[in-house]
Amino acid sequence: VVQDADGRRQEAIISLCRAVAAHPDGWPARVRLAGWRLEAGDRRVVLEELRRLKDLAARRPEPALLAALTDLAGRARDA
Repeated sequence: VVQDADGRRQEAIISLCRAVAAHPDGWPARVRLAGWRLEAGDRRVVLEELRRLKDLAARRPEPALLAALTDLAGRARDA
């Protein structure tokens, strides 16, 4: 999880989501960005964190964050 101030945390999460979504392989073997380390084998853990973050984003609406999380969760689930 990105350990940052709230605003920077959201920016880092959005950047991560965009990087993963733009990767030519879909779900990359490894993505290192803003303190996150995602590996294909960690997908279940990542999806749990995404669900938690989506719930948080739904309570404190941030359209760009919610859209990015939704897109990343869909791509990760389909991988």
